[in-house]
Amino acid sequence: MKVKFRAFIEKENRYAIQGEPDLETLSSFLFHYGDCKILELWSGIENIFEGDRISCCGKIYEVSFERGCFSAIPVSESDLNIVPLYELPADSIKVIGRINS
Repeated sequence: MKVKFRAFIEKENRYAIQGEPDLETLSSFLFHYGDCKILELWSGIENIFEGDRISCCGKIYEVSFERGCFSAIPVSESDLNIVPLYELPADSIKVIGRINS
């Protein structure tokens, strides 16, 4: 899996994503944004990063890196079933927001 990050730039209220012009390499990205408080890892699925809020199959989840893999953590307090992200049908996942923005 390719490693890719995004950083939340608080004073500009925006994300910088590795792979954008001038931020192609990991070393270039970390040089510019390594001191940001919020660095999020790409899940390997479409444009889904750690810290995203997603909907899938009628449920809303927050994406987190848990137990050695990316996990979908239900937002609903009544649903405590953490699901590995790879178990969700990728064609049904939709990013609906970000936890930090």
